[in-house]
Amino acid sequence: MEKHIICSGCSFTRQFKRIGIDGTDLDFLDDAEYFWRWPHHLQIAYPDSIVYNLGNPTNDNQVIAFSIINKVSELLKKGIPSSDIRVIVQWSDSNRKSFFISDKISKEYNSNLKYQDLNENAYAHVSAFLDNVDESIGNSGYFIQSGGYSYRHVPYNVVDVFDKMGHYLSTENSTIEYFKNILLLQNYLKLKNIDFFQFNLSVNFNPASGAFTFSDIYYDKKIIKSFFNNFYINPYIQFLYEQIDMDKMWLFNDESTDNGGILEWSIKNFELSIDKKLFMEHEFIDLNEFIKSKSIDDYAFGHPSSEMNHKFVEKIIKKSL
Repeated sequence: MEKHIICSGCSFTRQFKRIGIDGTDLDFLDDAEYFWRWPHHLQIAYPDSIVYNLGNPTNDNQVIAFSIINKVSELLKKGIPSSDIRVIVQWSDSNRKSFFISDKISKEYNSNLKYQDLNENAYAHVSAFLDNVDESIGNSGYFIQSGGYSYRHVPYNVVDVFDKMGHYLSTENSTIEYFKNILLLQNYLKLKNIDFFQFNLSVNFNPASGAFTFSDIYYDKKIIKSFFNNFYINPYIQFLYEQIDMDKMWLFNDESTDNGGILEWSIKNFELSIDKKLFMEHEFIDLNEFIKSKSIDDYAFGHPSSEMNHKFVEKIIKKSL
């Protein structure tokens, strides 16, 4: 068993605190158990190993890749052999984007981070993973993240960069960026002889995805997705895809779900009588009463519950180790 397990991802990996701002990569077991994700359960499952949780809310795939490369480099510099290091990656939605905001630009746009800022969204959509948990946050710059392009609550003027880039957004561009980050990390880890395992939050490989409804999930568990035959019509996407080591990418597939991630896996493997709760945000006691009393507008997909994350570790991640 590897002695050092580096984990990174978005809020599906850690949601309670942010690395470099109010948390570290080692204090995640102090998170409220309500917020426990797969790295939390992984550390409990392997107490003799050191698990580093680099996950942050709203992380995009660029920051996920960067944070892992930095941590691997840090461990190698300490003399830890590559054979004792294992990386597990949870890739986020491909449409998320991040931009590095320098200290100079942050001041020009009145968007420098303030440690004592009491605004509840002061650090929303911010990544400062190289900083320490002290008053120096943001002095070397930081990454501002679109979080799927819902960022109006973020109290920094630099989010205007997402408005300016909106005209150029496309599924093709998002897929190219997603593959670029996979290849960046894949090739770095192979260069350093680091073994790794990766999976997605949800469907990132499929050219398009179908919708699914509340009743589909809980009764028929149908998640109809467009099926993917390993070919993209666009050559700029296809040539990148062909460079990815798909043997290192776990994808959830069944009769009605193609190339899914932990979200689809949790939905299809949820058993009410055993698991009790599917999403952290929703407490379902009586499904029939829930359906009668709630409209579809009251329902939103959330983060797989601590129970489902524990199940994912036991059923999926442990096999990779």
